[in-house]
Amino acid sequence: MIGAFFEIILTFFSHKLSGKNKIVIGVIIILIFSLSIYLGSNKYENQKKRNTANEMSVIEENILSFKKERGRLPYDLKELTGSNPLKREWLFDSWGNAYRYEIKDSVKYFFVLSSNGANSHETEDDMIVINSSDSL
Repeated sequence: MIGAFFEIILTFFSHKLSGKNKIVIGVIIILIFSLSIYLGSNKYENQKKRNTANEMSVIEENILSFKKERGRLPYDLKELTGSNPLKREWLFDSWGNAYRYEIKDSVKYFFVLSSNGANSHETEDDMIVINSSDSL
């Protein structure tokens, strides 16, 4: 499809332009196309970040609700999601990587971590929600 697009444009310009002008127009078209792909992918990545941040907030709220109802934090996210198919999505961020959930310092705080598209945790671009003992 992309090749057909370029073929149509180049055919249109080929009858009216000299060789140098054809090359210039071709380069401009390629640059515009590349820029639009780059901007589109950035917009998609930003949307993934927003979706993941929103989901992490919902997960945090549900962890606190779980704690209020049962008197303890869930051992892992699978316990939190239970058999609810809608909550099963909470196991993975927008990039398809598993969230990392940990309870620290004998239940004084917990955190939920997304690797933010990287395939490993504990990098500088990780997204994290930390909840301290104030809420627990």
